[in-house]
Amino acid sequence: LGLVTPFRGVATSIHQIGNARLLARHFVLRGMDDEQEARALDQVFRLLSVEERERVLGDRKAHKEIVIFLHEWAHTMGLLHAEDHSLVMNPHYDPRQTGFTDPEKQILALVIDRRLAKPGELYPESADLLALLEKSKAAGIVASDRDFDQVLDVLRRRAGGNQKATPPAAGGATDLPTLNIPPRDIETFNAAVGALNAGHATEAWALLAPLLPALSARAGKPDARTWLSIAQLLHKIGALTEAEAAIARADRNQADTQKLADDIETTRRRVALPRNGVTIGVPPEKEPAYVSSFWTAAEVVASQKTAAARTHLTGLAAMYPEAPGVDVLWCELELRAQKPVPATKRCSAGVAKFEEAARAHFLLGVMAIGDRRESAAEKHLRQAILLDPKEPSGWRELVRLYRMTRAKTRIAELSAKYNALFSRPLPE
Repeated sequence: LGLVTPFRGVATSIHQIGNARLLARHFVLRGMDDEQEARALDQVFRLLSVEERERVLGDRKAHKEIVIFLHEWAHTMGLLHAEDHSLVMNPHYDPRQTGFTDPEKQILALVIDRRLAKPGELYPESADLLALLEKSKAAGIVASDRDFDQVLDVLRRRAGGNQKATPPAAGGATDLPTLNIPPRDIETFNAAVGALNAGHATEAWALLAPLLPALSARAGKPDARTWLSIAQLLHKIGALTEAEAAIARADRNQADTQKLADDIETTRRRVALPRNGVTIGVPPEKEPAYVSSFWTAAEVVASQKTAAARTHLTGLAAMYPEAPGVDVLWCELELRAQKPVPATKRCSAGVAKFEEAARAHFLLGVMAIGDRRESAAEKHLRQAILLDPKEPSGWRELVRLYRMTRAKTRIAELSAKYNALFSRPLPE
C-alpha cells in the first residue's frame, strides 16, 4: 500500500484519491485534504456548533477513507465498477456507500481464501476465479464489457501459466482440429490467441490475417461454428470488417452469432469507426492498429494528465487525421480541461463524420445540460442510449436531466425501459 500527498480541491471521483490495477498486489492512496469541504460545511451548517461541525466533518472523512480504501483494495481482488451509488464499487464517492453485492462478496471471499491458503504462490486464485467469473457471465450475472473481458484474459494467462492460451470465447481453437484444417493453421490460430491474451493485438492480427484467405479458399472449409470462433477472435483483435465477413459465414440464426454481430456494431460506435473506413484513412487492414491506439489514447485522456494526453492525441491525429474517433477523444480532453467551446466543435466534427459516434452524442448531451439547453441535451443523450444502450453513463445523465427539469413522467418511462432491458433499477 502506497501513501502519497493529498489531492488539492474537492474530489468527487474515488480515483482522484486512490488508484489500483485490476487483479494486482498493490494500490496507492492519497492523504485526505478536506479544507474546502470544511469551508463548505461551515457555510451550509452555520447553525450548528463548531464541535458539531467538526464531528460531521470527521465522520465524513473517516467514512471516505474507509470507502476509498475498500474500493481500491477490491480492484486488486478483481472487482469492477458498479452503477449503484450506494455500493463501495461505484467510482463516485457518496456518503451512502456501505457495502458490496453478494456476487462481489463471493469473489472477495474466494480470492482471500486462496491467497491465505497459499501465501507463497503468486495469484493462487486464478483458476478458481476464472471458473467463477465465466460461470457468472454465462448466467448473465455479470455484464460482458471491455473491462470484464480484460479480467478474463488476465486470469486465462495466469491460470494457464502463460503456456497455451485459451480462446477468448466459447467454440475456439479446440474445435479447429475436427474440421480438416491443417495442424499448422491450428497452431497459427492458437498463436494469435496467445498474442492477444498477452496484450499484443497487432501481433495477433499479423498472425491471423494471412490465414483468412486460405481458410476461405480451401476445399474443406470450416463450418459455421468455427467461423464464429474466428469472428470472435477478430473482434477482440479489432479487425471489425473481417469479423463481420466471418460472421457472414456463421449461422446467423444462432443467438451467439447475433450477439457477436451486435457487439461488433457497439465497438464501431464506441471507437467511432464507420464501415467505409477507407474514406477516413482506416482501411480494414489498419483497423486493429487504430482500435488499439484508440483505447490506449482513451485511457490516457481518462487519466487526467492533460499534457500527456495532448501529446498522445497529437500523435494519434497525425496517424489518423480524418478519423472521427480522434475528434471524440479531443472533445473529451477539452471538456475535462473545462473548455466547452473547443470541446463542442470537436464532438460536432466527430458526429458530422460518423453519425453513430455514441460517445460524441453523450458528451454533447452533458455539455448541453451545463448550458441549460434541455431539448438538445435530451436529444443527444437519447441518441447515445439508442446507439450504446449497455453504457450506463447515458442513462445516468438523462435521468439527471429529467430530475433537474422535474419531468416525473419521463423518469418513470426511462426507469421502466431500463428495468426491462437490464432487470434492475435505474441507477441514481
